Amino acid sequence: MTRSETGRATPFVDGLAVQLWILRNTLADLRTAMGLRPVNVLTNLNDELSNYIPLVKIQRTGGASDNPRFTSQFWMNYQVWSDVEPASDEHDRPEWDARQATFELGNQVARVLFIAQESQIVTPFGAINKWRESTGFRQFDDPDLPHISRQVATYDLMIRNLRTPRS
Repeated sequence: MTRSETGRATPFVDGLAVQLWILRNTLADLRTAMGLRPVNVLTNLNDELSNYIPLVKIQRTGGASDNPRFTSQFWMNYQVWSDVEPASDEHDRPEWDARQATFELGNQVARVLFIAQESQIVTPFGAINKWRESTGFRQFDDPDLPHISRQVATYDLMIRNLRTPRS
């Protein structure tokens, strides 16, 4: 049954869809305004990782819900990868090496998620009710890939389903 058939919220919060929508839309807008390259936002890594950089990968690592029809907790692992971000004369920004570009991308991801929660941005799938940083972005470089940098963070989110219209 769908929402219209039951008049109730769809069972189980689709927290990944909420986060993907926020990152693919608001992060894209932020990066465009800053004169940065588009970013790929994925839930799985592809074999040819270097073809998808800059990249944000999200993965649920835990969480629970007492009432999954309305809200659910999502413990999320965020990994960001980047290489060199070219200079932007239009935005008066020098070239960033891979580490600086990854650092900046991690900050952009954190900012977008926090603002989505604080502003209560409603996606077609729901909204972030709570945002808590468990572990901020940390550097994890691979010595075999010196031209690519990676940072990892963990966030604790409470995501709510869309509200149902009253009959």
